[in-house]
Amino acid sequence: MSSSLDLSFTVSIFIVAALGILLFLYSFFVYLRTVPPVASRLRWTLILLRSAGMVLLLALLFEPILKLVHRDEKPATAAILVDDSKSMGITDRLGSRPSAVRTLLNGPSLKSLEDHLHVAHFRFAQRTASLQPFSPDSLTFNGDATDLAGALGFLAEQSEEGNLQAVVLISDGNYNVGQNPLYAAETLGKPLFVVGVGDSSEQKDVLISKILANDIAYVDSRVPVSVTARSTGFSGQTVQLSLEEGGKNVDHRFLTLKEGREYETTLYFTPHEEGKKKFTVRVSPLEGELTERNNVRSFFVKVLKSKIKVLLIAGAPGPDLPFMRRSLESDPNIQVTPFIQRSRDEFYEGRIPTSAYDDHDAIILIGFPGRSTGSDVLQRVRKSVEDHNQALFVVLSRETDLAQLEVLQPFLPFTVDPIRTAEISVLPFVPAINEFHTLLKLPSGRNPVSLWNALPPVYKTQSSFQAKPESEVIAFARVQNFTLQEPLVVIRKALQRKSLAITGYGIWRWKLLAESSASEGVFDPFVVNAIRWLTTREEEKPVKVVTTKEMYNAGERVEFTAQVYDEQYRPVGDAQVRVRIRSANESEEFLLRPIGEGRFEGAIDNLGEGDYRYSGTASLGQRKLGEDEGRFTVGEQNLEFLITRMNKQFLQQLAFQTGGAYYDPEMVQGLVGDLAKRKFEPKVVVHAEDFELWNRKVVLGLLVLLFSTEWLVRKRSGML
Repeated sequence: MSSSLDLSFTVSIFIVAALGILLFLYSFFVYLRTVPPVASRLRWTLILLRSAGMVLLLALLFEPILKLVHRDEKPATAAILVDDSKSMGITDRLGSRPSAVRTLLNGPSLKSLEDHLHVAHFRFAQRTASLQPFSPDSLTFNGDATDLAGALGFLAEQSEEGNLQAVVLISDGNYNVGQNPLYAAETLGKPLFVVGVGDSSEQKDVLISKILANDIAYVDSRVPVSVTARSTGFSGQTVQLSLEEGGKNVDHRFLTLKEGREYETTLYFTPHEEGKKKFTVRVSPLEGELTERNNVRSFFVKVLKSKIKVLLIAGAPGPDLPFMRRSLESDPNIQVTPFIQRSRDEFYEGRIPTSAYDDHDAIILIGFPGRSTGSDVLQRVRKSVEDHNQALFVVLSRETDLAQLEVLQPFLPFTVDPIRTAEISVLPFVPAINEFHTLLKLPSGRNPVSLWNALPPVYKTQSSFQAKPESEVIAFARVQNFTLQEPLVVIRKALQRKSLAITGYGIWRWKLLAESSASEGVFDPFVVNAIRWLTTREEEKPVKVVTTKEMYNAGERVEFTAQVYDEQYRPVGDAQVRVRIRSANESEEFLLRPIGEGRFEGAIDNLGEGDYRYSGTASLGQRKLGEDEGRFTVGEQNLEFLITRMNKQFLQQLAFQTGGAYYDPEMVQGLVGDLAKRKFEPKVVVHAEDFELWNRKVVLGLLVLLFSTEWLVRKRSGML
């Protein structure tokens, strides 16, 4: 490191020097003769004090700045980035991957890199960390996920301070979280010299790759579970695919394996009691399998007590009515009772029994009330919603009497003003933030946002609809490329009441006209999801304690959040929230920390694998405010074991795209030679600091000291 100083003024330094000489001459002339005469030594002291003070004062008038420049030379650095995830802990046909990695790191080839470059070691899995001091034995190969893009991003941040010139990546190439590493490598802008570890051929393995099951089921209803299993390296063997609850087999299938195939099958269960249930899909292990850690996957299902009963009231026959009805009846757990208005007081199905309003879980109004509708039915709907917290689903039509609908205004998710009857064509626009909304969830797992935004247009009146402040807009109305700030699909949840409204009509087009487009299969899931959401009663507990998810990887931090309210449902921020966790082998307690407005959070690390139940209790002093409970699972499945072969093609692409090279472990000596051929220059980092001398108290103090010392010497010498 070297340093230098530079002094600058607002004018040329030659002007400052010339004026300084003049001030020195002036001081010399002033003290050329003194009264009384003083010794020559004292006279020169006074000359120097005055000239120094005046020159300093002059310099300050020109705002001097002292610049201190440090030049630091950073040597060219190569980062050795080691994959420390669980997939790197596998022993495959080529041997132990951990042993291969440690042999590489301890071998003379990589160690000789230090003769050409400064070397820094890093480990990565779901997170990245420096390996300082470096020791191959500190690698655990126990990371629950592989975020290679995150690791390259970490190095990009490090390179801003240092002089990173190249990256040596040691990995099996199987990333499973984060963005595509190819993009991150492009952003890093450094060559990657990749050493692939592991066997790139398919391993002998049988695993559960995917499970699709409903989040909600009903007591005594047969529930399907779609399971995808995969086998590699086996042919002719028979395995059992089983569905279990609480260790008990509830369904199974036998599969005869063929080389390198996926098997899609459906298992079934019939729950007999309500509550949150954990189910496990298991495929029997085979001798010679690479690992049995991927033979098991679990999921949770919320079981409700009965089928959903829906009362459907339509203002008149119309095209939206049969499509809505067929979508509802496509789910065997939904029972629909329709009533279609024929005249003011008559329905085609006869008079609606008084008990029908209260016996149903949800009421759907399609184009109701119409202009000829009497007030009796509407008042009875209002009373049922008010007294029994009935869910309300409203689909408007051109004939809907919005003025009469005001009777239900306290329960609707929208307001309307003014009311107009003219008609316009609109398209749905679903914001990207709603991609994972429960109402839009598709059985296929596809992204619903793009599919919804490609649906054909429907119609609405030019009445101005506004979502209520507590409502949530699922889809806005869009006219061509302009999105209106009006809801097309909107929901509301308040005071244990739920409502949903579609402010447009002609929604049959979303079913019929979308069947030949990419948006096929959107309408039916939406209608069924809507009814399930509306009829799922969320108990308004004063204390809610939940985990951030139900399935955690081994070693992953288990996080909790809580909300605490008093009897008037006001947040209690100074409560004490204690969580107790229990499993078959351990029990632990800890406190959640407050984060304001009655909210609390906390986490616990290093839980062993297994099923856990927890209970959360909130108290204020000696008074108990309430409690909540739940369950979660740790370590039953892991992303790292879904793909176990080394992804050589990806690693080669990564090296080629960045201007580096790919090497098998036995070719690593060539890596050192290739790096040695490249001319990596040291980087000079310049740090400059500016000091405004005219604004420094020390300099001003020195100025005062010079003039006061001159005055003191003159006084002691008796000078005028």
